Amino acid sequence: MRRRSGGDRGEDLLGVEGGAHEHARIHRGKAQRARQPVQGAEAFGAHVAFHGPVLTQLPRLAEATRLRLFDLLESDAPAPALRGSDSYVGGVAEGPLLGGNLSVFSRLMCTPCMPDLEGAVLLLEDQGERPYRLDRIWTHLELAGVFARVRGIVLGTFTACEEAGAAAITIHGRTREQRYSKAADWDLIGRVAAERGIPVVGNGDILTHYEARARMARSGVTSVMLARGALIKPWLFREIREGRSWEPTPDERFAVVWRFVELLREHFGEDERGRRRALVFLPWHLNFFCRYRPLPEAEFEERSREHPLLQSRLPVTEASSPLERLLGDARPDTHEAFARELIESGSKEEALERALRLAAGLSLDGADAELRVAASQVAG
Repeated sequence: MRRRSGGDRGEDLLGVEGGAHEHARIHRGKAQRARQPVQGAEAFGAHVAFHGPVLTQLPRLAEATRLRLFDLLESDAPAPALRGSDSYVGGVAEGPLLGGNLSVFSRLMCTPCMPDLEGAVLLLEDQGERPYRLDRIWTHLELAGVFARVRGIVLGTFTACEEAGAAAITIHGRTREQRYSKAADWDLIGRVAAERGIPVVGNGDILTHYEARARMARSGVTSVMLARGALIKPWLFREIREGRSWEPTPDERFAVVWRFVELLREHFGEDERGRRRALVFLPWHLNFFCRYRPLPEAEFEERSREHPLLQSRLPVTEASSPLERLLGDARPDTHEAFARELIESGSKEEALERALRLAAGLSLDGADAELRVAASQVAG
């Protein structure tokens, strides 16, 4: 049983001697609530208090930890023995097992909640404390004579007690060798998030707001990072923030492309050198932008749980207008020609006129051929 974080700090089976009365009330929860029942147990023999994970943490627990929790809650049999693998000081020690979370245990010094440690075996572990704080707490216990009174010390897990200086970690759930050949491993991202004491940002295969919501709930990450999904749908950030889809019309999609052209001009400049540099980036972006198609949650949410939509071959719909056909054209030659028309336009109105002329002269053969290939297979 381990301390989790922040308000979840608590005593892990701290010092309630003897078995619980058959009608005893069990108090499980955060440290501030758990301390008072410990005092009640000593005074009235009617309370048993211990710290445990809250309901939302249960899906992220290791199977062995989850089973032990419910054994303690539901079984009349003694809890299974705790076993470790490393011994730092040889020997045999026997006594009542006391202790729990190191930080909270140290706060019990000189309070009525501190159990009698004489002849006990002391179990200590922690989560999310920096090394210098652990050292300070350990020194405090040693100076207080705690270690001289116990027969043995058992060290549990010290999870996320790192001090690398990073404020957060971003994880892309795939290997360099794997690249985009398989779906991102969000279970791996979740395991890292559970072990760290700083925010973890997950990344990989997010194309819709409902996929972002499901990945965050599944992994427990603090936030998500977008990559290919934002290249296909630059408005994906807004969808996630608002929790709903936006299905733009062809005119609205063209407005997004034109805004990108304006930003390219601001960044690279409008001279000949700036135009050449913009023409390097714009066709590349159009290669992703053309892969947009509406993915309403009611129709695609269940499918997205089986396999990421960004890694799937999505249906190709018939274009409703020449402008939509141009925006959805996947051919590199079309991207180059479209980019030149946009860069040479002096206004949004002129750019739209040029785009419609280009669309009218395009052949339909092979315009959507590459759209039948998952976006993962053309990503760089």
